[in-house]
Amino acid sequence: MPWRAFFFPHHRISQISNQEAFEALRGAFCKWGCPKSLRVDNGQPLASTEPSATSALALCLIAYGIAVHTNRPGMPQENGKVERQQGTSMRWAEVKRCQTLREAQDKVNEAVVIQREQYPVSRLKGQTRLQAFPQLLEKQRPWQEATFDEQRVYDFLAQKQFMRKVSTSGQITHFMHKPQIAPAYKGQTVCLKFNAFTLNWEVYAANGDFIKCVKADYLCADRIKNMTVYSKN
Repeated sequence: MPWRAFFFPHHRISQISNQEAFEALRGAFCKWGCPKSLRVDNGQPLASTEPSATSALALCLIAYGIAVHTNRPGMPQENGKVERQQGTSMRWAEVKRCQTLREAQDKVNEAVVIQREQYPVSRLKGQTRLQAFPQLLEKQRPWQEATFDEQRVYDFLAQKQFMRKVSTSGQITHFMHKPQIAPAYKGQTVCLKFNAFTLNWEVYAANGDFIKCVKADYLCADRIKNMTVYSKN
């Protein structure tokens, strides 16, 4: 039996739900503090499968004041230090030899302590990482639920432009919703800009002419917080 089958109900991280991923991240933030930003790859749940869109999980994190930077497709070297550290942790912990999830977690915890508190680093003049950076154990930004502010999401979206092709029925697909544009624009590419004050998408033709406004009720605070902006209900 593959070693992964002993541990996880999912074989790929993309099978993890938004809520599961968020709870895992929140647990880390409560323990270590809240980061100012995260760099992620192009897989779900942190990245969206829809071109140029932002995942529901990332939007939720943005509302909590955490910027999300996505690597370009096929460019893991943009997050090279983290990628290498993950490989090192896997080798040190010998996770593939573990027989239970508890054993694997204990081995990873042990490897983390060694890497942070016991392993001397030559570029740090023989100091451990904790000796060189004692602030590693300080919560410089404590996690607080009250920091949630949907306006951060609106301001973030307002800085972007989204290009969408109009279908033969006059619709586009945006955030998994299918607003009607107009049959006259079928086959054409239109530009969407978010208005952070009216909470509407403003749709423009390729020549810059304004076409219409489309309501974005699915971007209300509750749906951002519950990570259901892509849901059709």
